[in-house]
Amino acid sequence: MGGNYTVEVAGTPNCGVVTKSFSIINPAATVVNASSLNPKCNNSNDGILIVSATGNGPWTYTWKDHSGTVITTRSATLLTDSLKNLAGGNYSVDVTSTPNCGTITKTYSIVSPAANSVNASSVNPSCNNTANGSLVASPSGNGPWNFVWKDAQGTVVKTTNGSHSADTLKKATEGDYSVNITYPTCGNVSQNYSLAALSSTTANFTPSTDSTATSTTVTFNNNSNGATSYSWSFGDGGTSTLSQPLHAYSSQGKYTVKLVATNGNCTDSSSSKITVFLSTGINNLSTSNAIAILNSTAGTYVNFKLDSPENFSIGLYNLIGQKIMEENRYVSTETIKLDLPEGLNGIYLIRISSVSKSFTQKIYVDNK
Repeated sequence: MGGNYTVEVAGTPNCGVVTKSFSIINPAATVVNASSLNPKCNNSNDGILIVSATGNGPWTYTWKDHSGTVITTRSATLLTDSLKNLAGGNYSVDVTSTPNCGTITKTYSIVSPAANSVNASSVNPSCNNTANGSLVASPSGNGPWNFVWKDAQGTVVKTTNGSHSADTLKKATEGDYSVNITYPTCGNVSQNYSLAALSSTTANFTPSTDSTATSTTVTFNNNSNGATSYSWSFGDGGTSTLSQPLHAYSSQGKYTVKLVATNGNCTDSSSSKITVFLSTGINNLSTSNAIAILNSTAGTYVNFKLDSPENFSIGLYNLIGQKIMEENRYVSTETIKLDLPEGLNGIYLIRISSVSKSFTQKIYVDNK
């Protein structure tokens, strides 16, 4: 073993003694130094362990996994050794000095980063159809990240690239949203959101007719939900705050009726169009309950329900008696759609007559 030693050498014939001193030096103890690189992503195999030994080499490196299974061995080398392509886990290396100076075992841990995740938060909008909600996405790990926000229809509503911090989608209404976050090297992660309005107010109404004469009262049936007050605009300067108002128009034309329903800070609106024609004061004349004129946005129809067929003249006249069109039909029980000329707009008279019957009615025509 190492230490200081002396030897005395004496001559036999009494020739004196010679003394010598010696030192035995042990080699330096083997020291194992290690460094490591953890995987970049949660499921990646790019971790590295690097080991170097000092002392009396060469050395043999025997690498093992957490179960003790040998992964690889490198023999009789004076160089450092490394183990690459590692996933997260525990590993060990046996470093053996080739001149039979023993073995040193070292254990190391390779740590994978956490899986991609999103810390999500949101603020619901105060009212339906009100864009004051917000969504926040805060990714785990290290950026920069790219954010792509989409609405319920899959339409991109916002993108943010190269961000090192959480991202926020502002001015959101009620509904479903999603965000996809792309990491620099570790794939992506998605998060879904759903916003609900804290208060819901819906405006809706139905007028008693969409076509009326001047000075005729129209009833507006209020079908709104969640409202506490109402504001009506009838398109002719008239207004009302009643729930279900009545209104009569004094002039012919097309009017847009608008309802605004309110509940606190929440409002919603709905509108509908009404056509008003001039009331002429001409009485409808009818000598037959078996003839009816049906006038709608789909067209003008004459409905016949007769016991036997007859020849009828069907004429369209303006209010001063000028004939616009005329056609003759031999009918008994059927419905006829009139082929009215294009460009007509206003009040007209339809006169239907046969040898024994006559029927006259005012209609409003908008065939522009």
